[in-house]
Amino acid sequence: MPLIGEIRWRIEARLKLKLGRQSINCQQWTELVTEYLEGTMPRGLARAADRHLADCPLCTQYLDQMRRTIALTGSIPADDVPAPVVDALQRAFNDYRSGQA
Repeated sequence: MPLIGEIRWRIEARLKLKLGRQSINCQQWTELVTEYLEGTMPRGLARAADRHLADCPLCTQYLDQMRRTIALTGSIPADDVPAPVVDALQRAFNDYRSGQA
């Protein structure tokens, strides 16, 4: 999602949260899954995510895949990942976020 679109969505989401009508779609879910798993998502947004997951088997599957990935990779000490690999992943992530990927 382009930065302006993401900012607009977050503003609209906050307004809907205040009005009690917040909802999310699949694309938004994939962008918010980390906050959901870490427990850092605002309560109203987490409720909206729960509602979405109750109706969306694909996003529920994505959540399960993320949990399995975390369980598998969570046992890899950071020291075991070579610095060039970390650098390459960071560049790829930055390129993706800036729309260059």
